[in-house]
Amino acid sequence: MMKGGFEVVHTTLNMIQPHREPIWDFTTTTVSSIPWQQQCINSDINELSEWVEHVTKQLIDDLPAEDTETDHRGSLQAAETSMHCEENFAPSVLGDFRPSKTVTCEKVQWNRLNEQGLSLITLLLECDVAISIDNLGEAHRMLLELTQMASPYAVSCAERVVAYFAKAMSSRVINSWLGICSPLINLKTVHSAFQAFNNVSLFIKFAHFTSNQAILEAFHRRDRVHIINLDIMQGLQWPALFHILAMRIEGPPHVTMTGFGSSMELLVETRKQLSK
Repeated sequence: MMKGGFEVVHTTLNMIQPHREPIWDFTTTTVSSIPWQQQCINSDINELSEWVEHVTKQLIDDLPAEDTETDHRGSLQAAETSMHCEENFAPSVLGDFRPSKTVTCEKVQWNRLNEQGLSLITLLLECDVAISIDNLGEAHRMLLELTQMASPYAVSCAERVVAYFAKAMSSRVINSWLGICSPLINLKTVHSAFQAFNNVSLFIKFAHFTSNQAILEAFHRRDRVHIINLDIMQGLQWPALFHILAMRIEGPPHVTMTGFGSSMELLVETRKQLSK
């Protein structure tokens, strides 16, 4: 070692040129240290990467391979089962709740009828406003439109109601000005016709008999009775009830009747008939 080092120094000394100051070159020593440091760092990095790779490999090896495969297969089977259930569910259940074309068409038709009935009722109310402010020209125009659009035999209830109201308004309010409807029938004639119909028809008599039976049961063991009739007309229902109350075993009760009607003349006539 001593000899080798001497030889290097001796060789360096021989390379010195005469008549020049010696220049010492330290590049060899300095440069030679840098690769050594890089080599140390690279070795440390290699060791760290090998350690990480080793630990990762152990972790992967420790995982249960069968469980992973089982979970994967289970997820695939679950996905296939859900798809199969959806395929079976669509035609069986969803198909039952799927509306048919017939139901849809009927619904659309009823919606159109309701919209048409609503528009007719709106026009009828506007006609009523026109009549209330004596705008008979506008009312005449609306009534003509209503009578053309509404029919008393239509499927829609609203349209039938509008048809009857339009006819009544034309007959009652603007008949004298327009002259398109016959004059109103006398009220006495109407009630006389109704009384004749009651005498020959069994439907009204049966309705009166049924209601009187219910009233008689409610009057059981009552000494004072007050009857209120909101549309008494001729009072054709009450003579039969008065006759039954008069024949009670415990004696007839004290009966008070209050009747309402559209004609005062008719109310007076009805009171006379029921007081006999």
